[in-house]
Amino acid sequence: MDHVTGHDHDHDHGGGHDHHHDHAHSDEFLEQLLTVGICGAFGIVAILLGSQAVANQSGMLTIMLAEPFWKWVLIGGVVLTLLCIIRGVALWRAAASPHVHDDDCGHDHAHGESHDHGGVFWRVVVLMFPLVLFFLGLPNQGFSSERIGNMVTTHDLDVSSLKNIEGRGDVSLTFNDISEAMRSPDRMEALTGTRATVHGMLKPETERQFTLYTTKMTCCAADMVPLKAKIVVQNDDSGGSLAASGYKPSEWLKVQGVLQFVKLPNSEQWLPVITTKLKDIERTDPE
Repeated sequence: MDHVTGHDHDHDHGGGHDHHHDHAHSDEFLEQLLTVGICGAFGIVAILLGSQAVANQSGMLTIMLAEPFWKWVLIGGVVLTLLCIIRGVALWRAAASPHVHDDDCGHDHAHGESHDHGGVFWRVVVLMFPLVLFFLGLPNQGFSSERIGNMVTTHDLDVSSLKNIEGRGDVSLTFNDISEAMRSPDRMEALTGTRATVHGMLKPETERQFTLYTTKMTCCAADMVPLKAKIVVQNDDSGGSLAASGYKPSEWLKVQGVLQFVKLPNSEQWLPVITTKLKDIERTDPE
């Protein structure tokens, strides 16, 4: 008897196998979400720094950047925050409808492929560093007064070279005003003899001479330069001296006196000089 052992029916093994890359998809989503979150945090920090500087002229930004850049930091923070919100919403919607692949979808998948997202950890650490400094309140001060004082060069002045000028008018000048005037001989001549009031920090030199200075920031703290004037204290009836008055180096003073400009020997450089009396020097708040 013949036995037919063959199977007359076919097995179809062509059924589609669904490949859900849930793990890889969630890692990629987390990586993008972290990046967007950190960028959003940068935007919020920029808004806080910029608004404090623009509104109150105080805070970290004032010791890092010059005033013309404060509003741009604020605007940039607003724009960056809005972009992060838009991107965050888009990511959230994409995560709500994950993409499913099957064997007929037309994509080639290497089942042994690995999704390396280990670098995102170090990226987050690096990007978080400035934010950590902000929350620690750093930087909380600019260059030290001692360092700025060392940047101020002083010049020996022969008092006999000064003109005996009676003061006229009564104006309040900044060191920036004086610095700009030194660019023009006509402007220096116009200000010579003006009874001016200036504010600055003290760098002692002799019993009757000292340098009064402040700083100018063109762009950022790295390009900070000192602006200065020589102060010559004339003898008066008080009989006191600058040292006896108890003024300390880098202390802020208000000085009222007669302004003139002296050309330094063997140089094309001019030095602003203010002659005053001890009674016209007083302590003032930092600016």
